Amino acid sequence: MSSFALLCLPKNELSKVLRYMDPITQFWFSLLSKKTKRFIILLQVFGDKLAIRVETRVRIELGSLLLKIGYFNEYIEMWYKDPENSGCFVTNKWRSPGITSRQWIDHCLELTGSNSVDNLSIFAYDRGFDMNACYRNLTGLHFSNLHLSGDYLPDIQMFGGLPDVDTICFSFSLKPNYQQIIVRNLDKFTVENSDGADGQLNNLLASNASFIKLTEMTLSSNQINLFLKHWIAGSNEMLRGFMLEQLEAYNVQSIFNGLDYQPSVREHHGVKENNLYLHPHTQKFDITRNDGMRATFYWALGWEQRHVINSLCCMFVWDKFMEDE
Repeated sequence: MSSFALLCLPKNELSKVLRYMDPITQFWFSLLSKKTKRFIILLQVFGDKLAIRVETRVRIELGSLLLKIGYFNEYIEMWYKDPENSGCFVTNKWRSPGITSRQWIDHCLELTGSNSVDNLSIFAYDRGFDMNACYRNLTGLHFSNLHLSGDYLPDIQMFGGLPDVDTICFSFSLKPNYQQIIVRNLDKFTVENSDGADGQLNNLLASNASFIKLTEMTLSSNQINLFLKHWIAGSNEMLRGFMLEQLEAYNVQSIFNGLDYQPSVREHHGVKENNLYLHPHTQKFDITRNDGMRATFYWALGWEQRHVINSLCCMFVWDKFMEDE
């Protein structure tokens, strides 16, 4: 490697040469040796975030570079946008040099200087893809966001068991036995496109997530009432936000039943978090937990990313700095 002419350049000149390389050349340069990998890491040419998408093959997004790893690791394809023509992509394809999917991921993580994968998306639509092998390749990694979608639930739900995940989003109707997933210390837990499946109150009460969002999952007004009563009594201590969007209308009297509530006196700053914006006439009231923590509960109308929600209920817990105002 000492005879490799490029490495004989002074450090500043070498850095300039490396920055002028295209992303594919920079990536292959990082594979030459530990020394060349350190050069690329120091230049931070691939940013600090890594995203992985698994469908019929593994796709790794590394800044401006996209890696596609074929079946059984036989081929690897790399492409990036042509800086001189935004509508064109530069693509190269090689037979994989005996490197596994996990080794590719570990190398890409090193190039970002990060110890976690920013986004992992699993799409289980092709039974021919070995999801079990993919799961084994991903164990031991930390994921900031995990998005699961697909038809083969027995295969895909196992990814909910990955031990080190901050946020999980399910884009399919969950089976009732998903409690083992949400009882973990997640930051956010989201269920989308559940086709009106019944929500499980006990599962929600068992969650330690700071934000829970259920879309098209039915939770009756009586269950919402019980959820609020349990929160007042001290459940879900980590909860800072709860949102439920469903097709059925709410029975306001049932939600109010037995609750000690007061008319809301202020807007909660959290209503604009998580891409949620409330209709000006959305009804609301304040509740107080036994330990003094307060929250505002909203129901009726709202919208999210320009999508109107007719049957919306949500709760946002007041932050400490708002209580002191």
